[in-house]
Amino acid sequence: MRNLAVIALAIRIGIALATCTFFQPDEYFQSLEVAHHLVFGYGQLTWEWLTPKPIRSIVYPALNVPIYWILKMLNLDGTAALILFSLTSFFHGLSLSRSISNSVETSLTTMALSYFPWDVSLPRWRALVLIALVGLDSLYYGKLTLTPVNFLLTNASSVSLFYGRSPWHYYLSQALPVLATTALPWVLHGAYLARGSSAPAPLRVLFGLLVWTISVYSLAGHKEWRFLHPLLPSMHVLAAKSFVDSRGAKGGSSSGPLLARRLLITLSVPALIYVTFFHERAQVAVMHHLRHLAPETSRSIGFLMPCHSTPWQAYLHRPDLNNDGVLWALGCEPPLQGQDVTDYQDQTDIFFASPLEYLETRFPDRVNATFPPSFLPRSKPGVDAGGFHPWRHEWPQVLVFFGALLDDPDVRKLLLALGYEEDWKAEYGWEGDSRRRGGVRVWRYLDHI
Repeated sequence: MRNLAVIALAIRIGIALATCTFFQPDEYFQSLEVAHHLVFGYGQLTWEWLTPKPIRSIVYPALNVPIYWILKMLNLDGTAALILFSLTSFFHGLSLSRSISNSVETSLTTMALSYFPWDVSLPRWRALVLIALVGLDSLYYGKLTLTPVNFLLTNASSVSLFYGRSPWHYYLSQALPVLATTALPWVLHGAYLARGSSAPAPLRVLFGLLVWTISVYSLAGHKEWRFLHPLLPSMHVLAAKSFVDSRGAKGGSSSGPLLARRLLITLSVPALIYVTFFHERAQVAVMHHLRHLAPETSRSIGFLMPCHSTPWQAYLHRPDLNNDGVLWALGCEPPLQGQDVTDYQDQTDIFFASPLEYLETRFPDRVNATFPPSFLPRSKPGVDAGGFHPWRHEWPQVLVFFGALLDDPDVRKLLLALGYEEDWKAEYGWEGDSRRRGGVRVWRYLDHI
């Protein structure tokens, strides 16, 4: 069993080190970017951190602070069935090793359940830990801040619907199949085994936890697969129970059915390899490319992409671009001032509604070869613009966008006429969002060279 644990740990570390793809903006902008900003003093903080009532806790990003601090100080800026289900889990491979808060929530939930039920007469230190965490948030924001309360109130409002609305059955019809993938038959059978009073108490607790959490989460309008990620280890426990019981029921001597079942479980491995090495890899690779550009050939960089499509200074780490006016991306601030979420449009929405019109009305007629900072290239997080969108840009030396933008021949014609030429491109895998198709392109202004 100890050897299996070592193997499992080695595989998890290997996946974490090998992952070179993009999954979800929060893995950067709610963790690494915040830690980078805290240590180095520059980077991009989203509205969740800058609103008068912040909804994000510094606790999780702080886990990355020692790593960045060490780099700064050193000046180096530049069970067998259960383990089988866990290690072949597509969603674990996709998300667990990434720097996203749901990953640590998954780990902490698993550890908490391993000690359940708690002896309430003993853990006084746990209350002290919670008080310390509140104190850490208040220290970071410079005022008394209860981020869990602010988070709950914000997400209970219409603001969360700005990020999408899903039907009540979303977690049952979409999230569970995606999270469990090929383990789904065993998860469902394990849940069936755990539902009755004759089932072992731990299984009934896990089954009740799943039913309660999914039911409560289904009441919210905005839903995402990853919100259920902390429940996935519990699903694997139920799946392992089903797997072991079904093997015993068949006598356990026939290797054929057992091999077939194991093969079915491991069918998710090819998908895991795909999302680890290929899917949306270009969105990470472009930051490595930009990081190594000479400062004189990349004095300003603009991203004409859906907001948060790439990592930011946590990967770029270029203090020469420590200014929103010289390093900018389109914003997507939510309707924090009570605007009607059905009519509200952020900067990204307005740009992609008519890219050519945006480029012709909010940029100068020609490129200023000194590349001055843009006056207001994106919305200010947490600041009420009063319904007015005064975005104004200067043409940057480097433009980054998805190839789909060039499907409009007039946009391509405009960029060529201004003196931009393609400098770098990369495309990996399939992309469902039409705005993000065509790979990542880097175009650089070359007329002055």
